[in-house]
Amino acid sequence: MNPVYWINAVIKLGTEGLAEDDRRRVNILNALSLATAVLSTTVGCLFFLFSGAISVLIPAVLEGLYFSGIIYLNYRKKHLLAAIGFLLAHHVAVVYFGITLGMMGEQELVILFLVSASMLIFKSWLLRMISIIISSVSLIVLEANAYYGIVKPIAVNPDSQFLFHCLAIGGVLCLNIMVITYYVKYSDRYRKRLQNANLSKSIFIRESSHEIRNPLNSIFGISQLLMEARPEDPIVNYKRIIEHQFAACDQVVQVINNIMELSKIEAGKLDEVEMSTLQIRNWISNIVGIHQYLANVKDAKIVLQIDNSMLPEVITDKTKLTQIVNNLVMNAIKFTAPHTSIILQLSADDTSWKLQVSDQGEGIPAEKRPLIFEPFVSENNPLFRGTGLGLPITKRLTYLLGGNIALISEEGKGSTFEVVFPLVKRDAEGPSGHKEQAVLNDCSHLKVLIVEDDKQNQLMLTTFLAGIGIKQPLLAENGEDGLKLVHAAMPDAVILDNGLPGNMSGKALLEEIKKDPRLKHIPVIIASGDPFNEARDEMLTAGAHTYLVKPVRLKLLHEALSRSIDEQRAL
Repeated sequence: MNPVYWINAVIKLGTEGLAEDDRRRVNILNALSLATAVLSTTVGCLFFLFSGAISVLIPAVLEGLYFSGIIYLNYRKKHLLAAIGFLLAHHVAVVYFGITLGMMGEQELVILFLVSASMLIFKSWLLRMISIIISSVSLIVLEANAYYGIVKPIAVNPDSQFLFHCLAIGGVLCLNIMVITYYVKYSDRYRKRLQNANLSKSIFIRESSHEIRNPLNSIFGISQLLMEARPEDPIVNYKRIIEHQFAACDQVVQVINNIMELSKIEAGKLDEVEMSTLQIRNWISNIVGIHQYLANVKDAKIVLQIDNSMLPEVITDKTKLTQIVNNLVMNAIKFTAPHTSIILQLSADDTSWKLQVSDQGEGIPAEKRPLIFEPFVSENNPLFRGTGLGLPITKRLTYLLGGNIALISEEGKGSTFEVVFPLVKRDAEGPSGHKEQAVLNDCSHLKVLIVEDDKQNQLMLTTFLAGIGIKQPLLAENGEDGLKLVHAAMPDAVILDNGLPGNMSGKALLEEIKKDPRLKHIPVIIASGDPFNEARDEMLTAGAHTYLVKPVRLKLLHEALSRSIDEQRAL
């Protein structure tokens, strides 16, 4: 029988399912209670053998049994009660033995131990302060009794007094050493974690900077090439480099999205799952179409295979599912070999639906597969370099949606990431969502107001609107001018930047529009640089028609304008 095993087992009682900090406190409380029970019983028995004082033996044995009960309370998950019981029992024992034994008991040292121990076993500063106050009261009681001689200590011969004095000092010293050891142990652990966190932060900043600078360099260089283009050159000559520019822009967006998602994880903010009905075919076809531009950089083709078993629609969180698929497809594009195919498959059975993304790259070595979902783990790639955040975030989002993700890889042949989600059935009043339009409405008759202070964004939006037939949109650079134009021109739709300069913010302008009975029917489409759900929810609650995050995918903007036409017809 290994005594160390049983001691560790006793110390760990009641820690199942607890957070790390709470588990640490329970471990410390169990260890100190076990040590107190053993020391109290041992010292009490020895004192009785030498002095014959039954008034010390019985309380000491009862104290040992009581502190065994503290461990039992922790085992029954009564952690706060156990901690308070530990503190109160020690103070009762301090006062009793301090009065009964006098200076032999060295109870002042026990009080010092209790003050230190309370900092370890209590999470609340209020309970810590109460412990200090009780310790002070106990010390005052002992000193008052010693000064006024209210209760006389037990009389023992000098040899027994010296022996018990040594035993008491040894016992209290053991308790204080345990407390100091725990302080040093956890201080070293937190210092090491801090060092690892700083190292991870440095790696993260370096890798993120590298990953962003690479596509920015491509964007910057291609922009210069386009600026040098001759007027007589047909645009088709530049199609290839424009595809590269689009791929570079999309890569920057993916990096920023993953960085923002990581910041939420570190802040402990778990986004709420917002279920709605998603039309699978149109949604996945749009994703394939967008990423095909990126795959063109490697002359790769994305092949979409939807099995007959796949349902036409599923109930899920569209935003999170889109980020999952974006990360997996982007990962496949990074590592597939040039001139190969990336296979994206969808299928379903009675209880779940499955998404598989397969590449034809080099595969992942067996020793690296267990680490593939760890943060900052990434393989180098000549065209796309990663921070190593995409797969860990994908795994987190998958679990958030109630699914599972698995890796199937064979060296030299490629890798497949398989994501399985449960089928969620819609109740009669369950979640629903708008269906993507197969054919977009003609928007050429719309009168659109753009409220945007950035000149480049103004140019981009104006050019886009001209491309869908809206030749002369109205422009305003701040909220005040935007409100005047809304009243004067009564536009059919407003594209509004959330972060406007001046005294009127984007939200304030939106609220002004929605509280005016003559204007509140006008759909306001938000184009914001704030990706957080709090900002989106705030604007939608204020009455926004659609919330788009910059950089805006123009197809989504076109769909929003098209939907607004259908909604106006329905009024």
